[in-house]
Order: sequence, then structure tokens, then C-alpha cells
Amino acid sequence: MIMEFGDGQVSGLQQIEAKDFYQSFGQEESISAKEFFTDGTVILVGNPMPDKSVEQMQLDIASIGGTQELVDVYVQVHNKFWYIQDDLYDYEEESEEYIRVKENVEAMGEMMDLLGKKIMVAAKEEGLLAERQPNSGTVKQLESFMKKYGYKNGGGWWIKSE
Repeated sequence: MIMEFGDGQVSGLQQIEAKDFYQSFGQEESISAKEFFTDGTVILVGNPMPDKSVEQMQLDIASIGGTQELVDVYVQVHNKFWYIQDDLYDYEEESEEYIRVKENVEAMGEMMDLLGKKIMVAAKEEGLLAERQPNSGTVKQLESFMKKYGYKNGGGWWIKSE
């Protein structure tokens, strides 16, 4: 399970009662995450690729040499896209910051779409593309394929298998 801490409209408490979660802050100097989360919980606490620009990612895509590299770059772009896409809510529409972030989100989204199509083709060619289930998205379809290349579904994020 992955819990994303962002602004209020995108954060989630998962299986924790909100009252218990917020009351715990007043009772403790520090709070151990282990008290709240089940084993195997993954918490994404920062930008998955803080030093990679859109241009650098486009170069990475252009130099993909095999399926493992395709999967690795897809994971980076997928996770980065979903990490930055809600940054738009942080800025007033049409402000310079909003326009800059929107351009990055759109460019990363285009890369994610391109790589997603390539990943689906590769998974199908290897016989590891599951049938699409209602309301499940592509993450469920790709689980076996991604597992083969060292990743698992972390609640919508692709994370390295241990």
C-alpha cells in the first residue's frame, strides 16, 4: 500500500480513521509509521525523479535498447507523471507557475502515453498482458509483465520488487 501525502484533495488516510490519525499528533512527540500501517506499506515522500527534466526523459526514451530499459523508463515516467499532475492545484490558473507546471504535466503525460503503448505491446508479445477488467485500469493488466522485470504494483505506483 502506498499513501500519498499531498494537498487535501489528493491525500488519503487509507485504513486509518481520520479522528485517530489527527488526535495522535497531539499525544506524541514523534509518531512511528509502523503504528498506523500494515507491513508492506510504501510511502512516497518525494518526487521520484527530482533531477530529471522533460528533455532528459525524452533523451532516455530515444535511447531505449531493450525491454528492461523500456520498463525502467516507463516506471520513471509513470510515477513522475502521477506525482506532478496534481501540482496544478497549487497555482492560480493562468499564472506563470501554473502554465509552466501544466506544460511539464502535458509533456510527461505524452511520454507516459507513448511508453504505455510500447509496454502494452511488449507485454502482449510476451503473453503477459492480462485481460482488462472493469474499473481496473492498465496496472492490473500489466502486473505479471512488470513482475518479470522487477516491479510490483504499489497502489497505482510501480515500485521495485524486493
